[in-house]
Amino acid sequence: MSAHFLAVNFQVYILRISLFFNEASNLNSRFFDYNYLMLVWQVRFFSLLEFYFDIFLPDFFIFLNY
Repeated sequence: MSAHFLAVNFQVYILRISLFFNEASNLNSRFFDYNYLMLVWQVRFFSLLEFYFDIFLPDFFIFLNY
């Protein structure tokens, strides 16, 4: 697992905390702020892509070399 992957996951947790406080401060809103929500899911999606390319793809190419 790369250091960048861990850093991106840390950013996801920071975004989730900010999303929680954004909703807690606005008691009249029943739904999540769309911009925050999309940002969280974009960061999560690209961190999972990086995890795939860092972990699974190199193992696959090593398997092909045998």
